[in-house]
Amino acid sequence: MPVALGTSKVTGRTSNAALEGAEMRAKVLVFVLLVTLATEIGHCVGSVAQDAVGEDIVSRLISDLADDDVRRNAARAMDELQHMGLVAVTYLEKALNSRDRQQRQLAACTLRRMTGYDPSLEMLRVTVEGLQDDMLPEERRGGVRYRYTYAFNATEGTRYLLRHIEKAEQLLEEGLKSKDSQQGFLCAYVLGMAGRRRSIERVAPILISHLADNDIGGDACMSAAALYRLGEQVIPYVREASCKGDQQQQEVIGLILKDLRSPPRDRAELRGRRRFQSISNAVYDPAVEYEVIHLHSGSWREGRNH
Repeated sequence: MPVALGTSKVTGRTSNAALEGAEMRAKVLVFVLLVTLATEIGHCVGSVAQDAVGEDIVSRLISDLADDDVRRNAARAMDELQHMGLVAVTYLEKALNSRDRQQRQLAACTLRRMTGYDPSLEMLRVTVEGLQDDMLPEERRGGVRYRYTYAFNATEGTRYLLRHIEKAEQLLEEGLKSKDSQQGFLCAYVLGMAGRRRSIERVAPILISHLADNDIGGDACMSAAALYRLGEQVIPYVREASCKGDQQQQEVIGLILKDLRSPPRDRAELRGRRRFQSISNAVYDPAVEYEVIHLHSGSWREGRNH
């Protein structure tokens, strides 16, 4: 699926959904209030509050994250767990080791959205896993939307890994070996955008291959920006590919080499770079200006001819 990608069977209840959702929200509110009160009164009371009220509630919500064909229960569980805040972290961390891929991915998604959460290596590992072409947020059958979950594991994961590159670098390097082309590309993209050159001999060829016209929306702009941020050390790899590939690839390689050797000094020079590229109408020079991750929808399935 896309790079805002993947879908999963996060679906669910019918007639009793609203009533059950309201009941669960009330229980969550009571739990959060008890823990907040216990924090002010003392640790002992806090433990009692969590043990007496929290275990059943949080376990139920964590269970709802799994792929169970129950309509909307996973989406609702994500909202409630996020509302609990850091109180739910221990439970979500355990869910990262679930055998159920959807449960792992939605647990990681919920953790990424929590203010004040310091990511564990396991959470970052699951986030790298989520860069694969899976079924989140949308699953389509026969060209029609079948299921949708508000969990953009590839898009959000890419941004998150960039912010935590110090802890995630080795995991991303391992992801470069992936048989999933989307995961390999996004790992290379993050490493390139972060200027990490330790694995440049593997990162550069992946990014260079995505400069070609392959019907994947936005990947050439992303690759140009990532290659540029690898600096002068990427020049030998780019130069070697300058006589290969299609017209678009050669065009963008020429732009990258020009930018590395003579970066635009002012707005006028930047505007002049527009005539050297045809992959973006949004900016004059995608290699220099492309700061925002722009992950488009589109087919990333293995075996498709792009």
